[in-house]
Amino acid sequence: MGKSESQMDIMEKTSKPGKRRWTVAEISLSVLLLLVSCALAGLVVLYTSAVKEQSNRPSMSRSSTGDG
Repeated sequence: MGKSESQMDIMEKTSKPGKRRWTVAEISLSVLLLLVSCALAGLVVLYTSAVKEQSNRPSMSRSSTGDG
């Protein structure tokens, strides 16, 4: 059913136009932080896949290549 009058008053007070808005600098920094976090996560995934691929290859020591 409907909300009580006191709940509606609270909702109206919180959605008033005097509510603080994010500045351009805050939005820019938040987007930059998100992009850096995604890039870092991508690098971690690439690193772990490279390490797994390296461990799957048969290990050949440098001395067994016939150079010495």
